[in-house]
Amino acid sequence: MFRRLIPALAALLATAPVATQNMSGYRYSLRMTSSDGEDVVGTVRLAGDRERIDFPPGSRHDDGYFLLLNGGHTVATVHTDRREYEMVDDTTFQRLIGAALDAMGNLVTLHLADVKIETQSLGAGDSIAGYATRRFRLLQEYSVSIGAMGFTAANQHHVVVTDFWVSPDLRLPPNPLLELLATVETALAQRNEDFVHRSAAARAALFSGTPLKMVITSRSFDVDRGDSGRVAAGEHAVRTFEVTRVERASFDTSLFRIPDGFTRKDNPLSFKLF
Repeated sequence: MFRRLIPALAALLATAPVATQNMSGYRYSLRMTSSDGEDVVGTVRLAGDRERIDFPPGSRHDDGYFLLLNGGHTVATVHTDRREYEMVDDTTFQRLIGAALDAMGNLVTLHLADVKIETQSLGAGDSIAGYATRRFRLLQEYSVSIGAMGFTAANQHHVVVTDFWVSPDLRLPPNPLLELLATVETALAQRNEDFVHRSAAARAALFSGTPLKMVITSRSFDVDRGDSGRVAAGEHAVRTFEVTRVERASFDTSLFRIPDGFTRKDNPLSFKLF
């Protein structure tokens, strides 16, 4: 009897579907808005040391999504339409803007001066996505001389104020995509290593992980034209990143893996976010 039972069990196991492996974690929406009319909402799924970020069709230049692996230290951009992906470490990803400027070589020169980086703790903040927060501020101020082909093309002064709302009760891991997008306003300064390191150290001293909300207010004026008065009067650009609809969820682990058959492309400067 047992000799007949063993082959039957083996046949049954061979035809049974493989059980889905699930991981528990969080799902939340990440909304990005700006004073020039941008309004994009992405979906972030987080489980263990992995995250996946999807954006609605038409919001990016191609179909695909981002994977944050190893606790956010590895960033993969997956292009589903081309069946390709790119993978870099988080530091390289966050410095894409500076790397793009470096790629121009000596065609464009940037010289920073009068750099000021300050931080503030502003006490209790608003409730974000149902969580109490603390509010912090990072001030980055600098002048930059822009040169082209050996000639000075412009002298600009920039002031960037970033406010953060951080929850002590919901510790979301670092998000390299958000970190990169938060540096757009200081793009001209990203080629300067000292500015980058000082800014990163100042922010790290305030908090760790991903804030539930960021509001970035930037002002700039042409030093040679002396139009600082208009800037002081209120001309500025504002971008906001806010976490919404946080909920616990369970995910199939396949969501956080590079699909089989996809080809890796090793060129970090080919990243195009939106």
